[in-house]
Amino acid sequence: STKTVSAVISACGKVDEWERALLLYSAMANCGLESDTNSFYAAISACEKGGEWKKVLQLLCAMVLSIVQSNTMTFNVAISACTKAGEWHNALQFLGWMLHIAVQPSTISFSAAISACEKHGEWVKVVQLFNTMERGQIISDTITCSAAISACDKG
Repeated sequence: STKTVSAVISACGKVDEWERALLLYSAMANCGLESDTNSFYAAISACEKGGEWKKVLQLLCAMVLSIVQSNTMTFNVAISACTKAGEWHNALQFLGWMLHIAVQPSTISFSAAISACEKHGEWVKVVQLFNTMERGQIISDTITCSAAISACDKG
C-alpha cells in the first residue's frame, strides 16, 4: 500500500539512504500505487537529509503540479534544504509559492528563509521577511529574532 511504501521511504531517509528512498518512491507508480502527501513528504525529507536540494526542488515541483495536496511541513523541509545548501533565493521562492497556492507558512517556514538570507548577508530581505511575518500575524521565535538581529548586525 502507499502507506507502507511511504513508511519505508521515511525509514530510508532516517538512515541517510536518500537514493534508495527515491528509487522506492519512483517504483510506486510502476506498482500501481499513487503518490500522496505522505509519500511526497517522505521522499522530500529523505533528499533534504541527504543534502540533495535539487532533488527536493524536483519533488516539490512535481507535488505542486499534481493533484496531491501540498502542506506546510513539506514546504518547510524544502526551505530547510535550500538554507543548508546556501540557496537563499530558492528558499524565498518556496516561501512565495506557499503564499501563492494558499499553504499557510509557519514560524518555521519564515525562520528557515530568514536564516538562509542571514547567512548570505541579505539583511534587506531579512527585514522584509520579518515584516511579512508581523503582517501575517505569524509569531517569531528566538531563532527568527536571532537570525534577524545577526543579519542587521552584519549589514
